Amino acid sequence: MAASMPELVDYAYIAEKLNVSQQTVRVYATGTKQRKAGFPESVAPKTARSPLFRKKDADAFIQRRLVAG
Repeated sequence: MAASMPELVDYAYIAEKLNVSQQTVRVYATGTKQRKAGFPESVAPKTARSPLFRKKDADAFIQRRLVAG
């Protein structure tokens, strides 16, 4: 049986779930001072134009942010 591909999401998905802009999510991901601990690592190659994240990792990050307020 072949392994299934993980569901992938982008900045837009995370932004929508957190009710913030995609730019805010980009800062969460890449900012030096504003980077959020636990932000998921991109599974896309470093040379990819847009990062992609495993949905389960993104959902876990989103849940932690919503609980933290």
